[in-house]
Amino acid sequence: GAVYYEGGLEEAKQLFGRLLFGTQDLRDVWLNYPLHPLQLQESNTDRQLIETSPVLKKLTKFEEAIGLLFTHIRLLARAFTLRTVGFNHLTLGHNQRMEFLGDSIMQLVATEYLFIHFPGHHEGHLTLLRSSLVNNRTQAKVAEELGMQEFAITNDKTKRPVALRTKTLADLLESFIAALYIDKDLEYVHTFMNVCFFPRLKEFILNQDWNDPKSQLQQCCLTLRTEGKEPDIPLYKTLQTVGPSHARTYTVAVYFKGERIGCGKGPR
Repeated sequence: GAVYYEGGLEEAKQLFGRLLFGTQDLRDVWLNYPLHPLQLQESNTDRQLIETSPVLKKLTKFEEAIGLLFTHIRLLARAFTLRTVGFNHLTLGHNQRMEFLGDSIMQLVATEYLFIHFPGHHEGHLTLLRSSLVNNRTQAKVAEELGMQEFAITNDKTKRPVALRTKTLADLLESFIAALYIDKDLEYVHTFMNVCFFPRLKEFILNQDWNDPKSQLQQCCLTLRTEGKEPDIPLYKTLQTVGPSHARTYTVAVYFKGERIGCGKGPR
């Protein structure tokens, strides 16, 4: 954390590489990431493909809306390709791998912002603030306001507007963040979040729809952690399952520090 704060991501990556790998060959692999397969296919840019691709042509409208041109617009197309779409030569797959990367990048950028702007806050409180910024509901809200759902690439041949679930919208946002990071760099992600997320931190905190009971318990347990020790987290155990497979009722207990602190019954 200190190395990153003082020297940035590249310095932290260099240190990590030296600590992890004893041989130069392995260290070189760590320090020199290969390009994304879509970048390898068109080394400079793939924007020349826009004229012959209705999908890419439509995505230029999204670029105009956010005021940013991708060097490799197929990365943007990959970010908007839902899991239900089969393999195709335009995107070489769906957006779930990019969602995995985008989630971690957003966590990093949000963590750094909160660490700098809330110097007096306990780490447990910082975790609460971060969860108000980086969660499915807030991500879905931003994605919806940016109109991302209109550009989602699906296997629906009717081309009718598709109503997307909260999780799917959040995945689009996270995948877009990954595409932005791969095509540009971390500074672009900082700028995006400075515009679309951080000014709304107060709103996200006051409107706590995201903070369901399970999240509240998790966060409460984190704030009770003992200094210098790993935090204890609530553990859930299914005690009973009854009913047919399509309408099962579960009895679940929650334990904290080895003691049962609650029990509930209901559908999953």
